[in-house]
Amino acid sequence: MSFYHRGRLVPKLVIRQIEAAARAAGFEPAADWMEHALQWWEAGRPVRSWEEVARVVAICRACPDRDEGRGCCGLCGCRVAEDGGALRNKARMATAHCDRGHW
Repeated sequence: MSFYHRGRLVPKLVIRQIEAAARAAGFEPAADWMEHALQWWEAGRPVRSWEEVARVVAICRACPDRDEGRGCCGLCGCRVAEDGGALRNKARMATAHCDRGHW
């Protein structure tokens, strides 16, 4: 399977190599995001309804790990918000879940 980025075809193997390099370099949030994005893409890009996204965001806002200033999870670094497409918003990806198991 391959993916398109800025109109260019990117093989899955390249994405996995970038993910491994990010992890090896200590960029865990970037590597985690790539892993979530690949799982989401491979599953057919399913998205949560906006009502479900709002429920997830409410749970995140009550979490002590949330970085409200950046609008993301302080634990994994992913953006969790009430707006935005799935590639920019972990709450919108129906295949993604909270690292702490809250949702």
